[in-house]
Amino acid sequence: VTVALPVALIAGSAAVLGSAASVYAPLAEVHLLRAEKAQLIEPMLAEYRAAESTNPYYDWYSVRIADRLMPLVSQARPQETALALAAVDRAIVKAPLEADNYVIKGTIYRMLAKAGADRRAARLAIEEYKKALELNPRNLNALRDIAKTYFFLGNRRLAKASLDIYLAIEPDPQIESLRASW
Repeated sequence: VTVALPVALIAGSAAVLGSAASVYAPLAEVHLLRAEKAQLIEPMLAEYRAAESTNPYYDWYSVRIADRLMPLVSQARPQETALALAAVDRAIVKAPLEADNYVIKGTIYRMLAKAGADRRAARLAIEEYKKALELNPRNLNALRDIAKTYFFLGNRRLAKASLDIYLAIEPDPQIESLRASW
């Protein structure tokens, strides 16, 4: 009897947490759409943090925080950049085998590199894209973005090689024209 009670409590707690997360998601999106339309960063982040707390093991909300802050990263706003990196780091902790989380982190670094002509940030982006490609060698976003970063650093050979791998996986006229322009 003593063993069944904790198991039932744990199962009940998990059900409550799961239902809170599933109910919160649509509600959070309504609040987020309002905040985004008004360009209100703090209310938007507050909603995502609240959603994040309903299910601390789910990386989607952390990724969304980083995603929503991306336009501000490109404007070289240090506070928002730090928030975006922290959010994607939380997503990586929650889902370390999710290649797209590393792509997002790499994209933040690549945007920083472009905004401030920062070669160090570009190298950090490449490291993140390589982590993504270790987890999923067919990740087209990682292949495209690592190519753009290599191009930014002036390494056309590696940029073209990355795009060749991309095109071998999935022919794409836009990627073909990008490669031809390099």
